[in-house]
Amino acid sequence: MPQILNITSIEDIEKVKEAILNNEDFELGNVEPIKHIIKLDGGRFQNYDVNYITSDVAKIILIHQKNFTKLLNEIESKFDITFTDNEKELKFKLQSGSLDIFSNLFSEEAIRNMDSKHKMWTLITIAGLIVGAISVGAYISHLDNQVQSHERIEIAKIENQDRNNEREATKQYFDGLLEINKSLVQNKNIQDAINTPKKETLGILKDGEVYKIANNTSLTKNDTSRFDYIAPNIQDIEEEVENIYTLEYYNFVREGKMFKIVGISPLANSETISAEKRMRLMSKAETQQQVKLKIKIVKDGATKKPIKAFILDYIEN
Repeated sequence: MPQILNITSIEDIEKVKEAILNNEDFELGNVEPIKHIIKLDGGRFQNYDVNYITSDVAKIILIHQKNFTKLLNEIESKFDITFTDNEKELKFKLQSGSLDIFSNLFSEEAIRNMDSKHKMWTLITIAGLIVGAISVGAYISHLDNQVQSHERIEIAKIENQDRNNEREATKQYFDGLLEINKSLVQNKNIQDAINTPKKETLGILKDGEVYKIANNTSLTKNDTSRFDYIAPNIQDIEEEVENIYTLEYYNFVREGKMFKIVGISPLANSETISAEKRMRLMSKAETQQQVKLKIKIVKDGATKKPIKAFILDYIEN
């Protein structure tokens, strides 16, 4: 039976994220609009009287609404996700004490319409980006590391349990999550729509005033540079490594006369070495022997995920 997961808070979002990272089956139980709280404290906002709204408070509300609309419009144009006009409109409520501005990020309808794990991943990643205290680039980099860590664990389980027929589907599943992350971080409109409300809100603050967001993290006007736009690296990264590896098997059906090497994620192309050395590697792979290799690994510039490998040399003693 699939587990039942509720979405009633940002904390619940983390549980859903973990289930997606573990590629677990789940169904949604109780669902409520995801609430976002902008808490301003200190200075003008200490013991704030909500019976009046200053121009700065109005500006903060309008900044968030304007960029939220931009964000959802961009998601609609780049992903197979549709939002109603009502879902694009934030609802704000001021609360006294410090100034607490409540808004609903996503409605129950929007959440329940996520009919795949990949769509759900897009939505919960966006929610995490909006409420987080770090920039889009830093958050996505953190998520990429989590995705690749879980992928390695799942692939290891599959191989240990001799379920290699599931390997390619599992790889495609995690590649899909990484591709969503890549699409988000490489989209300047999305980055700006998420970073701008925080950056401009911090720019309104004066000395002694703080902006509290997720996990009660306090930001001041000195933190505006955290949310500057940083262009992602889109160039592939190449690195050469020389080490002792175990040859697991070879697959010459695929173009490139590929070898599976323990510890190297993509199959390694062997057409870059001589036929004689390739033949000797084949005999080593038959009994899964260790060999010394010089390998070039090509990584995706955005996700840092290895995408290609080439055997440059077989070093024999």
